[in-house]
Amino acid sequence: MNTPLNFEVRRDHLPTWRWLENPPTQPAELKEGEVLLEIEKFAFTSNNVTYAAYGDRLSYWNFFPTSEGWGRVPVWGYVRVLQSLHPEIADGERYYGYVPMASQLVVSAGRVGPRGFIDQAAHRQPMPAVYNRYSRASADAGADSEALEMILRPLFLTSFLLAEFLRRENLFGARRIVFSSASSKTAYGTAFMLAGAAGNVEIVGLTSPRNLKFVQDLGS
Repeated sequence: MNTPLNFEVRRDHLPTWRWLENPPTQPAELKEGEVLLEIEKFAFTSNNVTYAAYGDRLSYWNFFPTSEGWGRVPVWGYVRVLQSLHPEIADGERYYGYVPMASQLVVSAGRVGPRGFIDQAAHRQPMPAVYNRYSRASADAGADSEALEMILRPLFLTSFLLAEFLRRENLFGARRIVFSSASSKTAYGTAFMLAGAAGNVEIVGLTSPRNLKFVQDLGS
């Protein structure tokens, strides 16, 4: 088995980075219910830079703790099970989920079902549950477009939650919804989710001249 590697940055100075072999948080042996994942690939976008920039304020560093003063930048990607001590998770299975910029990750699997499982490690429970879910790739409708899944799926999830919140609040009585950066994936995803379901509310997108054609080509 290859030596585990972690890419880490200084939490108080993100341009300072290091590669760390055999991270101190990597257990020497798995316990019952734990699963060792090999991180095959992940997407890195400006969204992940935001995770790092707001790591302390929004607790993103807490998902994958490491040495004092250092942080593992969270990303979304695909993993393969290297070793499983959970009876419902087989070696070699692949999953999609939230991972650090690293080669391996140990999770504590719980609520295992046909579509995936959650990491029930104690340090992850205070964070939003959506980040702790690992979806089984073989049961995923997007398994044939993994590159797009890694880039778009996390942001579309945010779009869905925003649209559901607005609908649940009856759009706060608004007659117009304005998106200040209509070329962003979260913005046009939310607009898509609201289109046709916002009644007589007008949806307006603002964008720069450079991005105007791109936004127009998205359609209504």
